[in-house]
Amino acid sequence: MGNNLLHLNLIQSTLLAAGWSSDDVRTPADLPALETALAAQPQATLVLDLGSGEDTSALSWLTEITRRWPALQVVLLCAQRDEALLMQAMRSGAREVLDSPPEPTELTQTLQRLAPQSDQAHAAAGRLAPMLAFIASKGGNGSTQLASNLAWLLALEFQRDTALVDLDLPYGDASFYLGGGQARHSIDHLARQGPRLDSQLLRSSLHPVHERLHLLAAPATPVLPRGITPASLTRVLTLARQQHEVVILDLPRQPDELTLQALQLADTVFIVMRRRVPDVRNAQRLMQLLQDQGVPLAHMRPLLNRFDETGPLEAAAIDKALPRPIAHRVANDPTALQACVHLGLPLHEHAPGSPVLRDLRQIGSQCLALPLPHRRGWLDRWLGKSVASSQP
Repeated sequence: MGNNLLHLNLIQSTLLAAGWSSDDVRTPADLPALETALAAQPQATLVLDLGSGEDTSALSWLTEITRRWPALQVVLLCAQRDEALLMQAMRSGAREVLDSPPEPTELTQTLQRLAPQSDQAHAAAGRLAPMLAFIASKGGNGSTQLASNLAWLLALEFQRDTALVDLDLPYGDASFYLGGGQARHSIDHLARQGPRLDSQLLRSSLHPVHERLHLLAAPATPVLPRGITPASLTRVLTLARQQHEVVILDLPRQPDELTLQALQLADTVFIVMRRRVPDVRNAQRLMQLLQDQGVPLAHMRPLLNRFDETGPLEAAAIDKALPRPIAHRVANDPTALQACVHLGLPLHEHAPGSPVLRDLRQIGSQCLALPLPHRRGWLDRWLGKSVASSQP
């Protein structure tokens, strides 16, 4: 639907060329015509073109339409996509917001993704994917970098459908470490959907970093978790675990109500620290707090990051100070790590031979009971690139 006939003709021709039949693609002239069509086909997708975005009056009746037909998927087209419009669109029931006119490939891929799908791989069996949480005992411990790079390894090398959830609402920057561009939607918008929250809405809110790696991002601008309840967060995380094979949580250092809820749901909690007295002291306090909040001590795994850097504490002393000894050690690679921070690239792209990746592979293998992935040698990688570059 829309007022620009040229745009509507472009959309219709794009969908017909992509394989939809003429019976599948309709252009209702007005709201009564749309309601008549939905009465016969309630499980449909509405592509609503707002053009330049100067007139957003259609969003007022869209709210009522999506309330009456909750199975309706809505793709909004608009030339301008500022934060106010995105929030209004989400509240009106839109699942995606694309450019107006849309890029043909992006439109068809979006509509294919929103098509009804079953979660039989997990939901039918009633199983939930394992959920691994990273929380730092002190700022600057590299917790987000570890979480994001482990997510990449699980997706690329272990071939597991992985979701990374950034729960640091005020300052989350996991999207930067993933190198996958700016996400359009964020977890705060999703968690406020209440009864409308379902698997399809989650799918449309995930940012596709890679075909096996999706990000549920923190807001682009700092926000406080007002309006997000532990129950709504539980619903989001449960749906993510139903749709993926692994879920990784990147948590803020200061535990709040939402963080504690996520930690209680996690199967494994990595307490990330370095060889410094404040880190270990804070790790002691954090582990005690988590135990008091019902997180089993068996779920907590102290992780000593940059273990081979110079520090005042030896690993044996740290083991004695903590309720549980160090479970994992990750090497220090300052040159590669700093370069990745400045460039916004994951380690596997900038420094595939980094010892940090070696240790993260071991963590992934041990925590998920998976065999270590077979890694190609430099000659295989070089030949693979040569073959790829020679393709027309």
